[in-house]
Amino acid sequence: VLNPSKTTPTNDINNDGIVLKVSEGNFSMLLTSGIQVGAQGRLLSEMPEKLTSEVMLAPYYGVGAGTSSMAIWLTKSKPKTMIITGSVDESPPNGGSRDPFKRLMTQYKVPWYENYVNGTIRVTSDGSGYAVLGLGKGQ
Repeated sequence: VLNPSKTTPTNDINNDGIVLKVSEGNFSMLLTSGIQVGAQGRLLSEMPEKLTSEVMLAPYYGVGAGTSSMAIWLTKSKPKTMIITGSVDESPPNGGSRDPFKRLMTQYKVPWYENYVNGTIRVTSDGSGYAVLGLGKGQ
């Protein structure tokens, strides 16, 4: 468990979101919850070596306050695959557009899967390799 901080919780529902790193053999997956710039900055400064992963769940659904430091985050975490969760509704009340986030993924050559497009996303690993599969909507 990389977040929230044990010593200085922020009392912010998003920045105190649970961040987990799951590892098995040479595979790791980083589950970033709804963390925004504050928690991202703390993790980058306090434990950048723990952020590397093959698969990452996009922070804050890949929108708004979860993406402003994403270029720095990507250079440290170096994910090979990104998973974006949330709703297909990109209206301002739901955080706005994911287009800036997707442009960064394209720039850093990180493929992504979206649960609202690909349906349930299944990640499997044997500890050395991994596979990501979009199971389609309703599965």
